[in-house]
This record gives sequence, C-alpha cells and structure tokens, in this order.
Amino acid sequence: MVSVAMNTVSSAAVPTAPLSSPETQYTLEGYTLDPAPKWTTGAIKGYAPGECIPFRLTINTPVPEMVNLEYDNLREGIVGLEQLESIAATGAEISVGSPYFFQNQGGTDLWHVQVTLTDVTDPAVLTWCGRLGPQADQYPGASLQMRGYGIGDRTLSIPISGIVTPTATPTHTPTSTPTSTPTQTPTSTPTQTPTSTPTNTPTSTPTQTPTGTPIQTPTVTLTPTATSTPTPTPVPPTPTPMPLTPTPVPAAATPTVFAEILGLERMPVTGPVTPPPGVPSLLAGMSLLLIASGGLLRWFDGRG
Repeated sequence: MVSVAMNTVSSAAVPTAPLSSPETQYTLEGYTLDPAPKWTTGAIKGYAPGECIPFRLTINTPVPEMVNLEYDNLREGIVGLEQLESIAATGAEISVGSPYFFQNQGGTDLWHVQVTLTDVTDPAVLTWCGRLGPQADQYPGASLQMRGYGIGDRTLSIPISGIVTPTATPTHTPTSTPTSTPTQTPTSTPTQTPTSTPTNTPTSTPTQTPTGTPIQTPTVTLTPTATSTPTPTPVPPTPTPMPLTPTPVPAAATPTVFAEILGLERMPVTGPVTPPPGVPSLLAGMSLLLIASGGLLRWFDGRG
C-alpha cells in the first residue's frame, strides 16, 4: 500500500514536553496515552485504528542532517502504519521527499520518508504523526515499529495489544419531526345526473268497430185461419118406406185462437161464420207482411 507524506515546514501541534538533555544529540519519542499521556521512548499504547500517533525527533547538533523515517506498512494484507502526516520542524528548515517502498523484511513491507534539515539551530525538533491502519489492531505480529535512520538507528514500539478497539459512540442526530401538512381533500362535486324526461307514448285510441246493430226482424206469427165447416144443407127426406136415421152432425169448431187474438168473446158458432168488420183487411195486411218478411229473409241470406 502506497503511503503519502505531507510536505510542510509548519510546526505540528504536538503535546508540550521537555526536550532531551544537551548531552543527547538525537532523541526519538512517541506520545503514549496509556498508562498516562506523556512523551516516551518506550512502548506507545492507547490508540485506536485510524488514529494518528504523534512522534518527535530532537536534534542537538547544529550541523545539517538528513534523516530517513521508516515505518512498518503492510504484513499479510493488513496495514499497520498507513502513512506519515504533518511533517514539520522548529529550529531548522526542512525538505520532505515522497514516501517510497524500501524493502520487505521478514514478510513486512518497510516504507521510508527522507527529510533533509538545513539551518539547524540548537536544538531543532522534527515532528510528525503516524496514521494507524483501519485494521491495525489485527496486525500480525507483536508490535509495529517506527524507526529513524542516520541518527543512530532509533526505534519506537507500538504493541498490537496496546491498540484499543474503537467503541462506536452513537451520534445523536436530531430527528426532525415532520409537521403534518393537512392535505386538502378535494370535495367531490356531485354530477347532476340528467333526469330522463318520460316520452309521452301516444296511447292508441281503440277504433270503435261498428257493432252491427241487429235489425229487428218482425216475427210473423201465423194465425190459424179458421176453417169454416160447411153446415150440411138439409135434404128433404125422400119418402122411403123406412124410418129415417138421424145423421149426427159434428159440432162446429170454435175459433178460439182467432177470437183470443181479436179479443173477442168466446161464443159457439151455430151457423155460418161471418167475419167481423175489418177482419178481411187485417188478414190481407198480414199476408202482405208475410210475403215481405220472406223477401227480407232471402236478402239477409244472400248477404251472409
């Protein structure tokens, strides 16, 4: 994994601590958090993966120097120290080169950053921080190493057991309570349903079928005609020498029907029947009526 160095001449913000004694020309220290925060030349503990560990190199000589900063970068696919950042100095001018792969030593990729110091005063302090990889707590081996070459090969140890597992701190994100905006519910406008206007269906007026009015046909009542029974004319007896036997004469028929029609009184007929006045005319009219009725019946039969 390629590391990136920060090229800068500004001072890094590092914790304040007394510098090394004037007798020591080069002192390499790291800032530990455990058991107590301080600068130390021993083991550095208390940092979590992804955090940056402060380092410093104190130089007590005024001669120009070139320092190689070396760090354990990669082993078995896990990054230990990812890169060096915020390289700066006080009491000197510096020039920082790009990081580069130095060598693989015992399965570990070692990277270097070369720093050149000029115009060094007494003392000069070089500061930087080493960024732990995101899985540095799982790095194979006992520790990570931070070294300085050209200054007497100084080394600092970062025990893997001293890298703490980060505890996720829940960040309180204010939850915005949505203000319920009343949704205007559209009022449905009733659609006027057209009322069907009943169509006047013409009522069929029944056609009056002329009913044939029956013509009263005069009923001809046949009036029995009274038959006059001639009364035998008495024949003078021929003198016969034998006794005369009286011939019974039947009684004349009594014209009861005719008499009832005419409203006449029943009376025995003892002689020739003489019709009352007006009867012959009535009989003649009735005969004509009978003849007319017969013709009328034949006319109706012909129409039928």
